[in-house]
This record gives sequence, structure tokens and C-alpha cells, in this order.
Amino acid sequence: MPCASVAPSIAPPPTQEEPTEVPEAHPLESGDARPKAQAGGVEGNHHYTMALIDWVHDMSRVISCLGDKITDLLSEIQELKEGPGLAVVAAVERCVADLQAKVEWLKAELVELNRQSGELQQEAEDLHRHLRDSQHQLKDAGG
Repeated sequence: MPCASVAPSIAPPPTQEEPTEVPEAHPLESGDARPKAQAGGVEGNHHYTMALIDWVHDMSRVISCLGDKITDLLSEIQELKEGPGLAVVAAVERCVADLQAKVEWLKAELVELNRQSGELQQEAEDLHRHLRDSQHQLKDAGG
């Protein structure tokens, strides 16, 4: 039975409002070897006793179920400790560290390349301006 179906029945049995009556022993009559009980005492105790037995049985099932859960969790913890999980985590962490280092290197490289691109763009503009000036001078000299 699943633990969830056992849990709602863990309330203690109803308390008996009267103190528990113990059957009084009467002198044996007509050869009867059993003591006679007061009227209603045994029947009331019987209901309370059965409720108590049911409650103890339910508690036993709850404890057993929780014990099974604990055993399962301990097994899972042991598997995680012994299994490849830790090795996989360590390998992933190494990969992450390597990739972070590569990202930092690529960022620095990008900054340097952007700087060089700006310098080359400026140099190209200067050369283009110088070429135009040279063409104008050549045109003016020739004619």
C-alpha cells in the first residue's frame, strides 16, 4: 500500500471517557470457570481495544513505509556517491572552466581586432584622400 494512503489514518484512537473497567471476579457459579463482568464494561472496552489495535496497525504500516523510503533514499545517495555522477560533474566543470577561458580570450581578441580595424579604416581613408589629391595634381599639371 502506498504511504500516501496510510498517512491520513495516523490520528490516535478516540479516548475513552470513562476509566477502563476491569471485570470483577465473582465467585464461580455453577461450575463456570470464567469471571463475570459488569454489564457494558467489556463491550465498551472491546470497541476501544479494537480501535487501538487498528491505530497501532496503521502506525506500523506508516513506520514500515517510511523505513522503506529511508532505505530507498540511502541507496540513491550511495549510488550518487559511487556512480559516475561525480566524475561527470567534475568533467563538466572542467569543460565550463575551459570554455570560460576561451570566451575571455575571444573577447580580448575581438577588442584588439576592432582596434586594428579602426586603424586600418583610418589608414584607408588617408590613402584614398592622398590618391584624390594626387589625381587632382596630375590633372592640373597635365593640362
